[in-house]
Amino acid sequence: MGYLDLILSFLGFYGIVFSLRLLLPRNIVPLVLAALNEAMALLERDEAYIPNLGDYRANLARCAHT
Repeated sequence: MGYLDLILSFLGFYGIVFSLRLLLPRNIVPLVLAALNEAMALLERDEAYIPNLGDYRANLARCAHT
């Protein structure tokens, strides 16, 4: 029974490692990157309609540093 327990233990460990491998950031990062790219595209599109954008950014920067 000792060998069977050891084999099952290794198989269980392999199963955990295999399933956790799917949760690594390399699988998550492309999804986050796509969402951020979409958000940036929307912001850039909406910024085109803001007059005097430089003034707004300067005011925001000034408020952030106070």
